[in-house]
This record gives sequence, C-alpha cells and structure tokens, in this order.
Amino acid sequence: MQLSQSLLDQVCTLANEAGKHLARFYQQDVTIQTKSDNTPVTEADLFVSQFLIEKLTALFPDIPVLSEENCNIPFEQRQTWQTYWLIDPLDGTQQFIDRTDQFSVLITLVQNHQPVLGVVHFPILNITYYAMKGFGAFKQSNKEIIRLQPRKIDLTKPLKIAVGATTSQKKVQSILKTFCQLNWKRKKLSLRDADIHLKLICLLVKVFYNFSLKIMPIIALTSIC
Repeated sequence: MQLSQSLLDQVCTLANEAGKHLARFYQQDVTIQTKSDNTPVTEADLFVSQFLIEKLTALFPDIPVLSEENCNIPFEQRQTWQTYWLIDPLDGTQQFIDRTDQFSVLITLVQNHQPVLGVVHFPILNITYYAMKGFGAFKQSNKEIIRLQPRKIDLTKPLKIAVGATTSQKKVQSILKTFCQLNWKRKKLSLRDADIHLKLICLLVKVFYNFSLKIMPIIALTSIC
C-alpha cells in the first residue's frame, strides 16, 4: 500500500467516526465484562472493534485487521502478514468506565513489521494525534493543527517512560528487562492534558512480544518522522 495524504485523511475520518460511537456509549450505562487477563471490556469496545474491522475491510479488502478485541489469530498466520491494520477500538477502557474522559481510538498501519501510519483520537477531549512515515507527526485540537517535533534522545541519560495504570507498570517493566538493564524509579504523575500529551507522544504501535499479542502503546513517534 502506498502512503499518501488521501490515505491518512481516510484513517483520520474513520477514527473520528469511531469516536462518535464511543461518545454515544459514554452517555449511557454499558455492559462490562472481564477478560481472561483480568482487564475490563465493555460493549463499546466490542461494537467499535466490529465497526472498525468492517470499515477497514470494506476500504482495503486485501489488508487484514488485528484488533485487541479480536486477536485470536494464530501467530503462525500473523507472522506472514507483510501489511496489516492494528487497532485498539477503546484504549483506556477503565478510564471510560470511570468517566475520566481520558480514552481514545487507536488505528495503526503496519508494513514489514514496522508502524508507518498511526492515528490516536480522543473523542471527548476533541484531540487527535496522527503521523505517517515521511509526512511527520501532528496534533489537532479543534481546528488548530500543530506539527510535533521529535526530540533527540541521549542514551547515556535516564529515559523517562509514561505509563498509565499500576498493572501496566509491571508489564512494561517486565518487557523492558528483556532488552536492557533497568534502574527503575517511579514517579506519580497527574494524568491531565499535559500528561496525555506526554503519554501519547508515544503514538504508534501496539507491541508484539512472547509471540502473542499484548497491547502496549510504547513506540515513539520519532520512529516514523
């Protein structure tokens, strides 16, 4: 698939449509279930997951879609995919349940195991982050669009990683131990708009590890700018 402004516009539009569905569910009581990993899933997650799968499949019938809520596809099959859509229909399910407004729709295009396009849309906050390889990364709030500038990382200095819940901290720590030595220091942050920006400057992709899908948005925007 060729990357283009038209493609990016289509995905941004689709993320906004999905966000409208989430906003509708947000105004009502929703059914909540517990998944096998002891995390919550709501009828909003499942509805928007199906909505995105159907829309992406209709637009791009030759490209498979992998969703957090529909990821029971054998790794043997997934590892042969050269191009696919990777989505989280409701990133921040617990925040959705707790009515904090801090949840989003995530859509990523992966080619040759690398994220090349990504959109993160916050329907209640009316903020969208989007990026595409070779095109740069942007933040849109209402009608204002700001180009995001990548920050050079000095690998000789401690690296700050923004993580949401306590359970996520343990999961991220275990993943990072696989790749590097850690001197883990925790600092509690207030998750308001500035902290969301910090969290979602890590826009793009959901990470595979241990040959199974575990959803962790920790890949930096700088990887595709």
